[in-house]
Amino acid sequence: MPLQVSRAAAYVNEQLALTSERPAAKPTVLTVAPGIAMLDLDAQGNPLSATYGHVMDPVMSGDGNHVIWQYDADHANYYGHYGFIWRNLNTGRTIIQPEVWPYGSDLSANGRYVVYGAAAQTASSGLVTGMNVWLWDTSTGQRTIINRTPTGKIADDGQLRGLHISANSQYVVFASSSQELEPPSYKMCKSCFEGSSYVYLYDRLTNTLRSLPEQAAFGGAPFLGYPVISSDGGIVVFHDGRNVDVWSTTTNKVWQVTFPNYVGAGGGDSLAVSGNGRVVANVVYGVGVIKLGPSPGTYQQEYYFREAGGEFSSVALSGNGNVLAFFGDQGEPGWGHWPL
Repeated sequence: MPLQVSRAAAYVNEQLALTSERPAAKPTVLTVAPGIAMLDLDAQGNPLSATYGHVMDPVMSGDGNHVIWQYDADHANYYGHYGFIWRNLNTGRTIIQPEVWPYGSDLSANGRYVVYGAAAQTASSGLVTGMNVWLWDTSTGQRTIINRTPTGKIADDGQLRGLHISANSQYVVFASSSQELEPPSYKMCKSCFEGSSYVYLYDRLTNTLRSLPEQAAFGGAPFLGYPVISSDGGIVVFHDGRNVDVWSTTTNKVWQVTFPNYVGAGGGDSLAVSGNGRVVANVVYGVGVIKLGPSPGTYQQEYYFREAGGEFSSVALSGNGNVLAFFGDQGEPGWGHWPL
């Protein structure tokens, strides 16, 4: 363990870089470990895991009182029996949602609202050809499909590439390859593997869906995905090919933020935005952090480091953006905790 910490710290000292409009304090503390521990709630006497099989993708609410996770009741069979479970950790109230294979799921800060993707269309071969985005109010039991056109038609012809709900539970952001939702200047390709997709924002209070502003830089068939959103929904960050873009939903402006070349775009867990919308983190071949400036299109500081030959799979930020956590693939540094 001490050897790994020293080695990682050495890379930080050698490869940490700063670019800023004003002097910035350099992060000096980095801790890493070879793995991450997970508290098994079912070990406390609840038989849910044994009953419902393999546990996947747990998400905890911001208040720390609620958790959701997916399950596969037949893990040995690729086409297993899927669903997910919601639980109130204070009261023990548990809701089991069977017969759903969630394509991503997220939880509001108070644990009341769940957003998830689910198959809507399936080819004779079993291949999923369309997905819906569901918003579930666990208090009332109401479930609402939110990927709808302005006329109210369900646009379930597209694949999903990421979805999240804001901590205040008002906004849901998702990326879809739906041709029915596509803006006029773009062309989605719903049948293409890893094809074009676009970013949309749903307002729960007004029950309206709007798309990301059109940008010439996206080209005719943009490849946008894995959006994340700040607590109040004011900032959305998403992947644009190998780049990262920021959307101010209040000013409706979009701009690109620049990371080092080896910090490239990855999957749905490789991007994070702090709850206050001021810090963006990205990982793949390195860990990069950008602190956004006071006005759209600017950023003040940039930190990054790279573990030689390492690849990182996921990243997270604290609500105030002061602490970064990141996770490495097997054989890599494991996990890191980086006070910014």
